[in-house]
Formats: sequence, structure tokens, C-alpha cells
Amino acid sequence: MVHMILLFGSLALGGMFLWLYIWAVRGGQFEDPEEAKYLMFREDDDSESVPSESSEGESDGRRAEEKTD
Repeated sequence: MVHMILLFGSLALGGMFLWLYIWAVRGGQFEDPEEAKYLMFREDDDSESVPSESSEGESDGRRAEEKTD
């Protein structure tokens, strides 16, 4: 009896992992494995991530003209 439970349990787990693998392949998870190492070199296109000079000067209490580079 225990052998049957273990057999069907292992077949169910194997089937589940096979389904997850097929789902990941169809979802495009493995299309370009080299892409991940270049993601850190891309610049964000978000305008919110780079503050403008006027908002940058206002955020720390100084005006933009007072900054020395």
C-alpha cells in the first residue's frame, strides 16, 4: 500500500515539474540566457529616476546655482 502511494506521489510530482518546465519554456524564460548579465549596463528611461537640477537643489535646501562641481 505504501509503495503505491509513493509511486503515485512521485509520478504526480514529476508531472507537475514537467508542466512547470513546459510553462516556463512557452513563457519565454529561456529565450536569451545571455541577456541577464547585460541588464545592469542599461540606462533607465524613467524620467523620475533622474531628478532635474531645480528639483535636486530644492531637495537638499540649496539652490542649483550654489552647487560646486
